[in-house]
Amino acid sequence: MRVLELARRRKTVRTFLPDKPPREDILKALKVAKEAPSGMNAQPWRFVVIDDDWLKGKIRELCEGEEEKFYSRTKGDLMAWLNAKGFKPEKPFLSEAPYLILVFGH
Repeated sequence: MRVLELARRRKTVRTFLPDKPPREDILKALKVAKEAPSGMNAQPWRFVVIDDDWLKGKIRELCEGEEEKFYSRTKGDLMAWLNAKGFKPEKPFLSEAPYLILVFGH
C-alpha cells in the first residue's frame, strides 16, 4: 500500500532550483534506471541526456509547435479540462530544466 500511496502523491515537476546537479549524478541515476526489469531482461530503452541550451530551445520550439496543433483541434470536455487546469501550449520548463532526459524504446 505504501508504493500505491507514493504513486498517488507523485507530481510532475516543472520548476527547478537554480543549482545544476552534477552530470555524474544524473548518469549514476540512469545507470540504475536502465536496469529496471523488462521482458526477457532485454531493457529495451536508451537514454539521451541533453544539457545544451540551444538544443533544449530547439526541442521546446518543436514541442510547442505540436502542442499548438493539438490545442487548435481540441474541443469539448477535454478543452474545458485543459483550461481549468491551466494547461497551455507553452512549455518553458523544456528550456529551463538543467537537463532533458530523452527515453527511447527499441
